[in-house]
Amino acid sequence: MISGFGTSLLYKSTLGTNAMATLSDGLANILNIQYETANTLVNVAMFIPSLSFSKNKMGIGTILMIFTMGLYINFWSQAIAGLPEPSSLFSKVIVNLIGINLMSIGLSIYIKEDAGLGPLEIITDLIRNRLNWSYGKSRLLIEGSILLLGILMGGVFGLGTVICVVSVGLFIEFYIRVFNKVFPN
Repeated sequence: MISGFGTSLLYKSTLGTNAMATLSDGLANILNIQYETANTLVNVAMFIPSLSFSKNKMGIGTILMIFTMGLYINFWSQAIAGLPEPSSLFSKVIVNLIGINLMSIGLSIYIKEDAGLGPLEIITDLIRNRLNWSYGKSRLLIEGSILLLGILMGGVFGLGTVICVVSVGLFIEFYIRVFNKVFPN
């Protein structure tokens, strides 16, 4: 729910969304379907190959991520629709950064809880382990690849999308460290 709120703020900033949202937007445009349906289809499409590589990373969190993220994004987007859009580039960047932080906090919480990872987090974890990379670097590779595919499909993107792609993995890595210190196992 927190990540969905963060993503809705990315939309509100009008600078662009995250890579998964760009891909979901592109798929929604191509198939002429609602965003949450496209988001679910993207998550399912990423989930299927994850089954082969990381069954031990799946759980109730995996299912919840696949089937609720699009719903939360739509809910929060409608809830904040009446708020004024930021007008200056500075205010747009601030709203975008708040959105990225909230999205990263939400993802970090559910990664920390170890109740199952979403497909994107499973693939990131797989790359991290196979290449012995940091979470931030692994996430950048995945986010960049997804963004490129989303752009090719006509998904919405902008400066905020680039900021998100470059920073979200680093923010997630940071918040996981914070949560591990504050809430040790």
